[in-house]
Amino acid sequence: MESVVVFVAVWWIANMVSTIASKKAVSDIKPDVFDSLTSCTPALKDLRWIELTMLQHLLGALLANIWVVVIRGKSVFPKNTLNPKHMLLTVIGNAVGNLATNASFAAVSSSLTQVIKSCEPVLTFVFTLLLYKKGGNLTRSVLFSIIAMVVGTCLFISGEVSFNIYGLGAAVISSIAFPIRNIYLKKLDESLDDPLQKFAVISNLSVLILLPFAIMSMSSLDKLPPVESYTAAIFHFIYNAASITVLQAYSPVVHAMLNLSKRMFVIVANMFVFSTPLTSWTVTGLLAIFIGHYIYQGGRIPLKVIQMPSTKQWFSLAVIISCVSSFCWFIGFIHPIRPINPNHIRLDKPSPQATTAWVYERPIPHNVVENFEAFLDRNPFMTMKVFCGTSQCMEAVQDLDNARITAKFLVLPEIFKNTPLKLWLARHPIHKILTGVDFEDHVYEAVRLALLWHHGGIHFHPSIKLSEFTIPGHQEAWVSIGTNLTQTTTHGILSLSQFPAHNAFIANLTEMFCREYFQNVTNADPRSLQQLNFETSVNDVYNQFCTSEDHPCPKGMVTDLERLSLLDVKRRHFGTISYSRRAARVAPNLGDEVQGFPGIQFLPFVDRFVDRENFGGSKEQNRIRLFLNAWYGDTAMRWPPPRNIDPILLSMHIHKSVKFKFKSHAKYLRAKEPIGCRDTGTLEFLERIEVDAFLSGCLTLLIKTPNIQKIHSGNIFLVDVGRTFAAHLPADIQKRAIHVTHVGTGGVNSTIMGRFKAAYGLIQKYSEADVVITQRIHCALPCVAMGTPVIFINSKNMPGDAEGVKFSRRVMGLTPLFHTMDIHKMSTESIVQWLRDFNWTHPPPNPNVSLRMRVRATNWNVIRQDQVLYDSAHKFGLLPLSTPATNTPHQLLFHFIPNITDNRTSLDRPKWRSIESIFYHYPHARIIIHSDSLQTGQFDVLTESGYTIEVHSLSATVGNDFIQSKLSIYNLGRFDGVFAKLAVLLHWGGVYIDADVILLRQLDNLMTNNLVWRGEEQNSFDLSFMKFEKGHPFLETALLKGTKRHVSQLISTYQTSLFNTWSNHFKSSVKVLSKKGVFMQFNAQNAKECLESTSGPAFESSMKLVKQDMVFAKVTRLTNLSKLKRGTICKHLYNSFCVLCNNIY
Repeated sequence: MESVVVFVAVWWIANMVSTIASKKAVSDIKPDVFDSLTSCTPALKDLRWIELTMLQHLLGALLANIWVVVIRGKSVFPKNTLNPKHMLLTVIGNAVGNLATNASFAAVSSSLTQVIKSCEPVLTFVFTLLLYKKGGNLTRSVLFSIIAMVVGTCLFISGEVSFNIYGLGAAVISSIAFPIRNIYLKKLDESLDDPLQKFAVISNLSVLILLPFAIMSMSSLDKLPPVESYTAAIFHFIYNAASITVLQAYSPVVHAMLNLSKRMFVIVANMFVFSTPLTSWTVTGLLAIFIGHYIYQGGRIPLKVIQMPSTKQWFSLAVIISCVSSFCWFIGFIHPIRPINPNHIRLDKPSPQATTAWVYERPIPHNVVENFEAFLDRNPFMTMKVFCGTSQCMEAVQDLDNARITAKFLVLPEIFKNTPLKLWLARHPIHKILTGVDFEDHVYEAVRLALLWHHGGIHFHPSIKLSEFTIPGHQEAWVSIGTNLTQTTTHGILSLSQFPAHNAFIANLTEMFCREYFQNVTNADPRSLQQLNFETSVNDVYNQFCTSEDHPCPKGMVTDLERLSLLDVKRRHFGTISYSRRAARVAPNLGDEVQGFPGIQFLPFVDRFVDRENFGGSKEQNRIRLFLNAWYGDTAMRWPPPRNIDPILLSMHIHKSVKFKFKSHAKYLRAKEPIGCRDTGTLEFLERIEVDAFLSGCLTLLIKTPNIQKIHSGNIFLVDVGRTFAAHLPADIQKRAIHVTHVGTGGVNSTIMGRFKAAYGLIQKYSEADVVITQRIHCALPCVAMGTPVIFINSKNMPGDAEGVKFSRRVMGLTPLFHTMDIHKMSTESIVQWLRDFNWTHPPPNPNVSLRMRVRATNWNVIRQDQVLYDSAHKFGLLPLSTPATNTPHQLLFHFIPNITDNRTSLDRPKWRSIESIFYHYPHARIIIHSDSLQTGQFDVLTESGYTIEVHSLSATVGNDFIQSKLSIYNLGRFDGVFAKLAVLLHWGGVYIDADVILLRQLDNLMTNNLVWRGEEQNSFDLSFMKFEKGHPFLETALLKGTKRHVSQLISTYQTSLFNTWSNHFKSSVKVLSKKGVFMQFNAQNAKECLESTSGPAFESSMKLVKQDMVFAKVTRLTNLSKLKRGTICKHLYNSFCVLCNNIY
């Protein structure tokens, strides 16, 4: 019996090697085009596991026969008669058991197969009681061990990621077959006393049973990898020979318990080799199985076999292995796995990640979000990233509070980077017009391709039901197809797919998407557009090219996918103004369509066209959100629009011919105020009828250039410029110039889509031009927006304003944005000279960046109030509206400190206007707000508009190492924050302005290291304004003197100290400005002069100072600033120096 220990060791090790090799042989072969992924699709259809079983028995029979016949010189079949019933059941149990084991390997992880087969002792004992009288009796310990192992197996199965019903069934069949084999093999002891003779007999007979099945599955024989297959067969012979030898020495139940101990060892090896993931349930199940095994050992085995020396040695080995296994599972249980909530598992190694995207405007349905969690519950070691195109989607995913699901806002230019899709995206405004509501589906197709290209991994359509889907164990590229190729129309093959990053197949599909889109949509005749179905195109490509091995395609995975029934809310409609009625009467002006594109940029899609002159035609439709930026001058038009139209009233020009209509419906305008006016003439009109309005300029200033490649065509366009003016151009420019008109006639221009497409073609031309010369504002303003230099001809009888005056009211307030030629003020000679002096080789950029940026910021401040439009702007990459000028060499730095004794978490409106006044004059300035209560996000509207504003902790600034190395300042509140002001300038340098100061004009560039006198006595300083270089010695000296004084000392005392410091040491290096020539101050004493007065000598004098002379206006201790009286100084101060000018005070 001493040799039994050796046979047990050989049995265990050979079984481990055979198990690993068998698993690799049936799973690591590249299968056919079809394979099974889901639990409802049979995982055994490949049938190579039958051939592997046949190979194992053939080789086993050959080796056993050689041993018995050649080496031992015996006959394989004994001379005495075998019990045919016992032999038949033994052979069937052996063949079926091995077939079922390999089938289970093909369907699930080898560790799961081994765990299920751990129940063999239970079945062995049951069958022993029924079939083998020498097997023993049922004891309490045996009963408890059986219960523990059954519970443990159920727990393990519940947490196993590769579980499916077919793998479970095969393993259970194996667990039934092998106990029957062992019991009847034990009964053959009297006839067969040589273990290898037993194995030879059952192997020979098993080959005969398996032969018909092997012949039927011959097509799978060439798929078996030779190394793994023959390794599995050889070690299958070795472990069976050793196992039968051990069975010869022990009862079937004891053999089954030894087998269970072996499985603990084999499971560890399999999970290590195949990187099988652990979950809290699998670890708990393994512990329960081991406990059952321990109970059985303590209550059963010692009574039978502990007396034998070999058994003692074996049990010592078994106990050691079992303890080591238990320790490993215990460590695995408590360290990476948190059993409290499997959704919060965090692993040291990166987990495989799935991606999906919700690109749609409508809210993401709750059953879609629940589907995400169901997928992760099914695949507990996956993580998921959801790319959300709406804030509501972000909130819905974050509300799951699941650490394995992350939400990222979908910014299309970011994920389309370095792909052809970025060029497709650049033209999204015209694509929205041409494809309507289908555009969102097209966006999803592009997003899916981009995510698979950049990220790789698994991607799924959010509407695909995933609660019963288990990810495959390999990393190869695959796509999902129906059982029948004709069913692929039910869902695209990319609806559920896996690819490595930067896969060639995805690159080809991306190029095909862009090519088909430009051919069938962008460049197609808008009168004959057909619906684009890219999913069908992808399916066709796959069916045509990928069913053979000649193309590098992903394999097809058979899936029975279902779509979720989306619990959808009522869809919103988004529209744009059209001009069909006007185009039916006169030649259409494509400038009308041009001005529609800036609003279209911010819409998720466009599925409605609302005629400017027939708003009533949309009365019966559902709610429509659209921009009403347009020229209004047709007396036949209907005003106001019907109730179902939800307008954004920006960039409106109201011609004198229809002002009576707007005046009679002023109530409608007041309900929508403030109203954005394109020009100052419209602004003045609305103010006269007591409607709050602001100068929004033309919305076309928000057009984003489609020329992302920065192509310069070198063209000079003359857009609707008369030949008389063109004759004044230099001769070489006349030869280069190309005449263009906005007047569209015939052909495609006879349809709405045709006109929009022609208009967008003009925008694209202008974006690539060197210079554009025009008198059309819907040519000039888009050029300004896109950075194309514009020469604007301002003359009488402008297009759209045939009033015969010397200037057009339509462009009042806008001409500073161009290189404007006021023809009505210029002689012929001066026109020729102006054009000759213009730098045609290197055209200068358009002037007045400040006006352009604040017009954009004002419009954006209105648009962003609509969450859908806000999300859409982020999604399409429209922000920031202007490129921030961060860290430029001459960028002016301003500091702003709210009252440091006030812990408010927001700024009041006057302080906002103080900040805006800085950007009004210095659009590229950098403003730092020093506060311990405000957050940078509160100023997003400014950063989104292209301004540079930051919030820094005041405590951190003043307490930084730079300051503390020089000073010891612990009380920032001393002397009303004077220390904080000086410390900030010492550390940063730049300009400090109090929060109640409005900047009226640009500072003198020569003003460096400046203070302002407090009064005419010139013996103290007004620290509302200071400008210093970083680290100036005056600031350091002043702070040092302050820290030596007691907190209780008065501010006046410290002011005297500051004056003395300046007077004694810094007169030459620090210039002090007269307050009288710099500051205009309003407080409680002269409140009436600012809030009430609109006329009189004092008022006229003060207003003149504010408009012409003063640099700063300081307004303190005034109340009732929410609604200021028209014509007052305060009204002028708080509404003239704005960048968010829709906020009217």
